[in-house]
Amino acid sequence: AASLIGERDTFGRVVDAQDLPTGLPKMYFAHGTTVHAYNCVVNTVKNNGFSQTQLGKKDDISAGKWSLLWGGHLKPEQLRAFRPSQCTNHFPHSWQLGRKDLLWKNLSKMKRKFPRDFDITPASFVFPEDLKSWEAERDSNPKALWILKPTGSSCGRGIKILSKDSTVSPKKTAVVQRYLHQPLLLNGYKFDLRV
Repeated sequence: AASLIGERDTFGRVVDAQDLPTGLPKMYFAHGTTVHAYNCVVNTVKNNGFSQTQLGKKDDISAGKWSLLWGGHLKPEQLRAFRPSQCTNHFPHSWQLGRKDLLWKNLSKMKRKFPRDFDITPASFVFPEDLKSWEAERDSNPKALWILKPTGSSCGRGIKILSKDSTVSPKKTAVVQRYLHQPLLLNGYKFDLRV
């Protein structure tokens, strides 16, 4: 843009430095109403120069100007309507990584195909279909602790620690994993990474 200084614009005027834009353009993000507004998300985008804007009624994504949409899963036709400068936190079928049961099923498939490369999780079971297998594993390792995570929950809701005496309803939908006593931590916190 600096190379335009002294040149003539489309109206024949000489371009001066004060005529050129300075800095980056203002960036906007919108937060849908179908997902919780996590402080870590809102603060991160605001601290990185984004200003919050509103979506239209009933989360109409065609209304308003935004570059980042933080919300629920969109329909393919909604994604196709995005402008090149727009992105969202979900892509088609991202629940294959986001839901604990589907994540484990996908990891399990990869572990069968590439056993050395995908030995990255503790023993895991998807309930209710793996309930009997887990009970057999639990009985063969009576000192082991297990962690039960509901499949469609987040932020630690519904998590329980199970032991040899624990029973689980045969209708419960959850993932149960062998509890790691010394997991990898970031700044003292447990985490998961889904890329």
